[in-house]
Amino acid sequence: MAGATRRPVRPDDEPFLRVLDAGARRALFDGWDDAAAAQMLALQFDARRAGRQGAREQIVVLAGRPIGTLVTSEGAEGLHILDLALVPEARGLGLGSAVLRELLADGRPARVEVEASNRAALRLYERIGFRREGDGDGVTITLRRASDRATD
Repeated sequence: MAGATRRPVRPDDEPFLRVLDAGARRALFDGWDDAAAAQMLALQFDARRAGRQGAREQIVVLAGRPIGTLVTSEGAEGLHILDLALVPEARGLGLGSAVLRELLADGRPARVEVEASNRAALRLYERIGFRREGDGDGVTITLRRASDRATD
């Protein structure tokens, strides 16, 4: 994983996760005053975490420090990537690709929903074999990666 590792989320990771989440989503509230945006980001963070009961939450670590998060769940249709986020200084270095390639090395099918405005994420997933399912709803786009496991 290009030197990065993953470990389970611990309770003491919450401040890092809140800052990472707010940084990744702040643009959604452009034009809002800082206090209102911070309150909305905190409410959304709490709601997303509450809705992920049973999901596997991991911290991406590089050189001993957290640089991102990966949240996944398993279902009948394969792996569902709920979130992959890296700190700004870790983006564009191939770390996201490396995390995803390692995660998908067993060839299982996977899906992810990406914000339609997040062109970098769309390129990342398409580069490693995900394909768009339609045009999305204007807010998110679903991408799928078919299984590449050999069939019996």
